[in-house]
Amino acid sequence: MTGPASAQGFKRETWIPIYVTPYYSAAEKAGGTPKVAVGNGLNDLLMSNKQSDILAARDLVQSAPEKVTPFAMMALAIRMYDTGLRDDSVFWFYVAKYRAITLVEAVRFESGPASDGVVDAVGSFIQLAGPYFNGYAFCNVEKQPKINTAAIDWVEAHPYATIRSPELASRLKPGGIDQNIKNAIAGIRKSAATEAAQLADPKQLKVFKETRKANGMDVKFCW
Repeated sequence: MTGPASAQGFKRETWIPIYVTPYYSAAEKAGGTPKVAVGNGLNDLLMSNKQSDILAARDLVQSAPEKVTPFAMMALAIRMYDTGLRDDSVFWFYVAKYRAITLVEAVRFESGPASDGVVDAVGSFIQLAGPYFNGYAFCNVEKQPKINTAAIDWVEAHPYATIRSPELASRLKPGGIDQNIKNAIAGIRKSAATEAAQLADPKQLKVFKETRKANGMDVKFCW
């Protein structure tokens, strides 16, 4: 976590130093080379510190979106943030999060030491990286709901094909794939609408902004 310190001791969060084994390990310092193992032909591009390479990774994701794992999208979002593409990073973080939700709502995964790691990895990415993306996203409470809605629309328009793979057939949850995905998207939209309504309420917005200020969020992320 680098950047000039404020009078209160808060620092700009210019990169995301998190570790989610085996998919992502941040470099030891800002500007270093992370370790990325997300497949989809993205690893080398996402280990680069050039914006052009990160954008090339984004283009690769967009060329075959139905095949890209939520973990690859999480890594893409992190590297976008690290290289200064922060609006794009928020969008792809939300996309990754919502694709992951559709996956776990349609397919049965276990968590814990005996699991295959899917639920735990998704949870780790959201828990560890989420504060960075949301810290920046809510600098602009008018833009954030728009980015959020665009991400939901993208996930709905590009269903994750892996959910229908034969390897996961024995793990499908009751109710059917299509209905479970539909229910997941509906739940995501409902949560987003609730969040947007809270931001539109002057009293709640005032408290929200005061809390952010007290926690140094504007210093950390709004630059």
